[in-house]
Amino acid sequence: MKKRDNISNQRGGVAQCVLRERERETKKFLLILFCVGVISLFFVGSVSAYTTKNSAFYCGNSTMNATEICDDCELALNDNTYYTVYLNESVLNVSGNCINQPDNFRNKILDCQGNSINGNGSGEEGIIFPLGNGANNTIQNCNISNFKIGIRSAYDITNTKIINNTFSSLSSMDIYFYGSGSSEIIIANNTINSSKDGIVFVSALGTLENVSVYGNSVTSSRYAIITSNSHNNNLYNNTLLAAGSGYLVFFSSSLNNTFSNNTITSSYGYGIVFWYSNSTLVFNNNITVTSGVPSVWIKYNSTDNNISTNNISATGSNTIYIENTNLNIISSNILSSSNSYDVIRIFDGASYNKISSNIITQLNSGLGIYIKNASNYNIIENNNFTTNSSYSVMIQQSAYANVTGNNVTTYSGYGNL
Repeated sequence: MKKRDNISNQRGGVAQCVLRERERETKKFLLILFCVGVISLFFVGSVSAYTTKNSAFYCGNSTMNATEICDDCELALNDNTYYTVYLNESVLNVSGNCINQPDNFRNKILDCQGNSINGNGSGEEGIIFPLGNGANNTIQNCNISNFKIGIRSAYDITNTKIINNTFSSLSSMDIYFYGSGSSEIIIANNTINSSKDGIVFVSALGTLENVSVYGNSVTSSRYAIITSNSHNNNLYNNTLLAAGSGYLVFFSSSLNNTFSNNTITSSYGYGIVFWYSNSTLVFNNNITVTSGVPSVWIKYNSTDNNISTNNISATGSNTIYIENTNLNIISSNILSSSNSYDVIRIFDGASYNKISSNIITQLNSGLGIYIKNASNYNIIENNNFTTNSSYSVMIQQSAYANVTGNNVTTYSGYGNL
């Protein structure tokens, strides 16, 4: 009996050992499965969904929400394997920013392929270039709407293109370049329907220069184009329409800019305004302003500007108003006014300006040129006046004007002076 009992006990002990060993193996197996699951989840969560085709990345798909698409495109722009990123799917109702300063967003092309990047109305910005690190980028074929700002960059952005995009319902600015050290920027062939300001480039410190703005259609409720402390820019072949009061084109503290072959139409605000801006060349533009403000207003020590070979008309105010500023040239323009205001007004210490070889028509009660209030040493020469007012040129409280070689046709009044 004792021997059988010992055998039974031995068998029971072995069975328990086997059971415990199986339990340990089962726990190890379950632990391995758990670890594998966690690792798999980690990698699944961290692997981006953007795809590769023809040496380019494609970000976003129909299964993603807005945040996921924005994040996916940021990951694609951060990947330096390829340098072209296509947006596959429209991004709708984004809250906050969409593409927000990807670190490697340089030497890249972001092509939306006509897809939209659409905020929810409270979103901040559609696309933001990385701070001080956004060279050689292109953004094209995007429809951006319902943010505060459509595209923004700041500091040291060079050789960058914003082309063939559509902007609408942006509550602050459509395209905004801010800061210093930025240059060689192209803004071309965009359609902008602005709730406030269309294209803005501002340098607070240093320089922001050599910006080319061409082929754009801008409808703005305040400013269509602003250059502030920004120099050597070329703005041409744009169509600018005012949908609210403001300045369609505003040169502020800027030098050596060229504005040519543009069409400006405003029934609300000013056409072109100069504040502390010098050496700007304005030529071959068609400017029509039917509101109660000047078509072109040069003021606040804006000197050496040349307004030539333009067709400029005004209804409700002066065609060109030169105020407290010197050494500007107004030449070879076709200038007309169909209201009781003067075609050209030179006031408040505006001296040494030259008005020459213009065709000046005023068939209402306003003057052709009115010079007043210590505006001295101005030259009025070789202009052709057609007027219906008492005088073609009137000079008051000013001295040393040189009025010579002008032709006057008048339907009433005294001819020249």
